[in-house]
Formats: sequence, structure tokens, C-alpha cells
Amino acid sequence: MTEGIVYVLTNPAMPKMVKIGRTGREIGARLSDLYTTGVPLPFECEYAARVKDQNEVESAFHLAFGPYRVNPRREFFNIEPEQAITLLRLMAIEDVTPVIQEEAEKVDTEANAATEKFKRTQRPQMNLWTMGLMGEEILFKDGITTAKIAYDGWIEPLGYKPEDGKVSLTRYTKELLGTEDRKTRRPAPYWTYKGERLSDLYEEWAEAGFPDRSNK
Repeated sequence: MTEGIVYVLTNPAMPKMVKIGRTGREIGARLSDLYTTGVPLPFECEYAARVKDQNEVESAFHLAFGPYRVNPRREFFNIEPEQAITLLRLMAIEDVTPVIQEEAEKVDTEANAATEKFKRTQRPQMNLWTMGLMGEEILFKDGITTAKIAYDGWIEPLGYKPEDGKVSLTRYTKELLGTEDRKTRRPAPYWTYKGERLSDLYEEWAEAGFPDRSNK
């Protein structure tokens, strides 16, 4: 019986995949080993725990999630991190996630900005309808102009009468800002809903995993 750490890792460059492994060494060294020249971004620790028998626990995971293993010679599984985390919590004698996360961030400090930038590019565009704001009213930064969220994220500005009765938030924001350039301008920072900026609401939606709230 060998005590050690079993970890659940993800990588932004490898969506839909989870790495489940173990180590009895200093965890920072293990994370550095994983971040090779063939991996574009560092791994991120979703959860890690010290267990009584690292070999037994790792084997149990590989058996339980065997049907979802991407390659029999690699410890990658096509599952959600929560599936592995829920099971690992039952066998943990100590949660060491914060320590591992701190070590993971030290593997390549220069890559942290690249990782965040990459994550942003993978996010879906803001859709107020999907975010659950259909029929709600939003307020422009001037504190006067309002618009109602219509079907599928379109808006119906108060007093604005285009031919189809609705317009995209981006287009309307450009008109209000008085710009005619063709560059994409993010409208979210210029609008609020019940006192909260749409950009902040988007971040909350992102942290929740972009759930579809259109039926709420």
C-alpha cells in the first residue's frame, strides 16, 4: 500500500478530455513532465487528493471509466471532470487541490496569459436570449436609452423602428456610439440589466458553464 496523490487534470487545448493520474513525487515535477513541447498549453488541476493507496485508486478509476478511455496507452478519458471528482472525493484522506493548482500555475508563468486568451476565443458569443433575458429590458450607459431583449438575442430598442422591428445589439450600440466603422465592437460593457453590466452577467454565465436558460 503506497500513499500518494491522485489528480484530475484538464487542458484548454484538449476539450472534452480529462487526465486521471497519480504521483508519489513532488507534484510540481510531475506537472512539468506533462507540459512537453507537444502540449501547447499547461495542464490545469481540477481536483487532487492524497489517498491511502495511489495504485489501487488509479486502477479503480481506469476500470470505472475504461469505456471512455481515449487511448489504452494514455490516461485520458472522454468524460466530464465532475464525474471523476465525485468518485475521488469518496476515497480522499486529504484535499490537496489548492496546493496542486498553485504548483500548476508555476509550471510556465508566461503561458498563463496565453491560456486565458485561448479560453476566451473558445467561448460562445454572448446570447441574451440563451442567458435567460428574453423579454427583459436593458439600459444603455447614458442612463436613458433602453431596449427589450427579443427572440434569439435580438433587441427591440424603445422608439427604434427598423423594417423588421428588431436589430442586433452590436449594430444598435454602434449607432448610439456614433461609429460607422466595420470593426466588431463588443456591446456588453455599454449596457446594464438591473444595475449589472451585461459583461459581468456574461462572466457569471461562463462560470456556470454556459447553461441554456432560454426556457426559464
